[in-house]
Amino acid sequence: MNSRSPIKSWLCVLAALSSAQLMVGAAATWGARPEPPAASVPAPPGGIIVTPGNGKIVLTWKSASGATSYHVKRSTKSGGPYTQIATTTFEGYTNVGLSNGTRYYFVVSSVNSAGQSANSGQFSGIPSNVAVPGPPSSLTAAAGNAKVGLSWPAASHATGYHIKRGSASGGPYTVIATSWFNGYTDVSLKNGTTYYYVVSSTNAGGESSNSHQASAKPSATSTSHAPSTPGGLTAVPGNGRVGLTWAAPSSATSYKIKRASSSSGPFTQIATSTFAGYTNVGLQNGTTYYFAVSAVNSSGESANSAAVGAKPVASSSAVTSVSVSPATAASITSGTLPFKATVQGTTTNKSVTWKVVLGHINASGLYTAPSKAGTDTVTAVSNADPTKWDSTVVKVTTPVPPPPTHSVLLSWNASTSTVAGYNVYRSTVSGSGFTKLNLSLITTLSYTDTAVQNGTTYFYAATAVDSSGNESVDSTQASPTIP
Repeated sequence: MNSRSPIKSWLCVLAALSSAQLMVGAAATWGARPEPPAASVPAPPGGIIVTPGNGKIVLTWKSASGATSYHVKRSTKSGGPYTQIATTTFEGYTNVGLSNGTRYYFVVSSVNSAGQSANSGQFSGIPSNVAVPGPPSSLTAAAGNAKVGLSWPAASHATGYHIKRGSASGGPYTVIATSWFNGYTDVSLKNGTTYYYVVSSTNAGGESSNSHQASAKPSATSTSHAPSTPGGLTAVPGNGRVGLTWAAPSSATSYKIKRASSSSGPFTQIATSTFAGYTNVGLQNGTTYYFAVSAVNSSGESANSAAVGAKPVASSSAVTSVSVSPATAASITSGTLPFKATVQGTTTNKSVTWKVVLGHINASGLYTAPSKAGTDTVTAVSNADPTKWDSTVVKVTTPVPPPPTHSVLLSWNASTSTVAGYNVYRSTVSGSGFTKLNLSLITTLSYTDTAVQNGTTYFYAATAVDSSGNESVDSTQASPTIP
């Protein structure tokens, strides 16, 4: 075997890039190298969403790193025992043939060659034979400064909406948010770029087809005027209360809610809101109240919306009220925030369905912050009486930017032996514990390691491999420290 010439190594660390250079000798000296460690068991999947339908429940979840498949398990009792009902290789499953009106409980585990993870958190849903709602009509899109405001008339029997966006006319579209109200503002957009939107309606029976397409091009000059008048104002009477929702104009930052005893006014301001919804409580049953809403931003206030009336009535339902706590506005930057819903009344069904606009909330009321800032609405709807609901607000502040991303660039001189390629190994301990980084032979004279952590010192070595699979001994080490 040929001997290897002395190996030189050096390191240059920059603010955003660590660079190390190796030399794999003048001629390769072949030797044996141990196999890398086996794969580890993956973590349980997260982000599970349960969507009930007619005799079915649709499950979706976020992929777990290292998972090659997933086991879906079900029970009719909270906490199990669970029976595996399916194995799937992608992040979703539709369980059909279920009984409407029965609550089912699900967990999902991740699987790979090393084994099976623990179960995910439990999620549940109740299939229903409620008819699927029709798609929203008259979708409109209004451009603002780096944002687009969407509004549409409420679809009959819809309990929520999926907002979808595409970069080309006709799609494909991606779901960017869900909304309990018939309006949504898409923020953090690029001025001068045209965005295309469709909206679908949802309820316990399933999801409608998409609405017609609407498009808008955000512009930095779009906020020089007062906002347009809110549209689609609706009033839903309850026991001593009236719930109001409306479509959000694109440049509005808040709203003034006004009330009168006559449809022609005069209207008196009773509240302000930073989102497109408000519940007026403490009203007298049997009396008709009239409401109007105006939109406000730094440039001024819009005209009042068209007035709508509603007459609160004493509830004949076994559910008298739903209350969400914390009731006052909460603030979150990242992570999770727990909410609790209390259902008052004689009903034995105290369960609720949670709805949010920007983030995600599970069946237990655990809210997960979205990746972008905004004002979110958390709503709990009684499953025993969907006309009873309550909402609160979450202010999602701008997340702290992540630390800068670093990488290590390795390069080496070609071996003078005839080789098929090279392998690169890494360890956090000098001289031992090396793991191969490349999946296939490297046929160039460089390699970039992007999976590094700040403040860590790494030790690298390279080897040469011939066409028979023989591998040289290690080069000398290069050891950069990531800033």
